[in-house]
Amino acid sequence: MVAQGYARKYGQRLLGLLLVTTAPNHRFLEDAKEIVKENGTPEQIEICEKLWNGDFQTDEELDLFYAQMGSFYSVREQKEGKAKRPKVRRNYRALNQGFGGFMREMDFTESNRSITVPTLVIAGAHDWITPPKANEAVAESIPTATYVLFENSSHRVMSDEYERFMRVVKTFVQTATTEER
Repeated sequence: MVAQGYARKYGQRLLGLLLVTTAPNHRFLEDAKEIVKENGTPEQIEICEKLWNGDFQTDEELDLFYAQMGSFYSVREQKEGKAKRPKVRRNYRALNQGFGGFMREMDFTESNRSITVPTLVIAGAHDWITPPKANEAVAESIPTATYVLFENSSHRVMSDEYERFMRVVKTFVQTATTEER
């Protein structure tokens, strides 16, 4: 989502754009809420309220969120029965600002139409937070986009299907950086 905002403002500086498990606008939130409501445990539904409201108060609450929701993020981890917190340390305040603030009104749908560089949009077929239809909408909003769906992935596409992910991204980068502009 940040990359779409960057492209809107500084698109002339880009050779290509890689968008992984994202959305063009705030509508993804309602879909994500519905997925949790239909598939989550009562505890998962409850902890997600903190996410939707941008209301985490401590790192410990965020740790609890990832402990309870971790299986939603990765198909591989679901199969292994091991849910892990992301290796990247997330800041609960930044997450609160996103979900409690700009994500509620964000809409890059129209401005994405001005993106002219090669763009790759990658989605996980089982992604709960930015479902495939949100990623499809991103690809549809960018005239130069190529959309790739990873059938055995959720939100953590790179860890779910690492080898394929790396092949697809490497091919895209090589192509995008060698094309005549």
